[in-house]
Amino acid sequence: MRHSSGRRGQVEPLAAIVAVATVGVAIGLYAGVLDGVVEPDDERDTDAIAVATLSVDGRRITVGPAPSDGETMTASRRVAVRTAPGVVRPGRLSITVWR
Repeated sequence: MRHSSGRRGQVEPLAAIVAVATVGVAIGLYAGVLDGVVEPDDERDTDAIAVATLSVDGRRITVGPAPSDGETMTASRRVAVRTAPGVVRPGRLSITVWR
């Protein structure tokens, strides 16, 4: 009986990037990306839609629908992205919000 496998516990780089983008979107939305869209005195707008884009090493991954023609707000920041075990590259995470 083999106790270990050479591929056990490994994740494909694309799956890791998508996971990082998803976590980044969730944290960004939770931390207040929508705070700039809705005034504090107003009720929260549950109709707001967001799209996240992660760019790293010339590749671009987008999660969410395409922005509408209306007014949009975008927040962007540099993030560290693990592209392979032991390999971390600089990337840019952008979140666009609209109603």
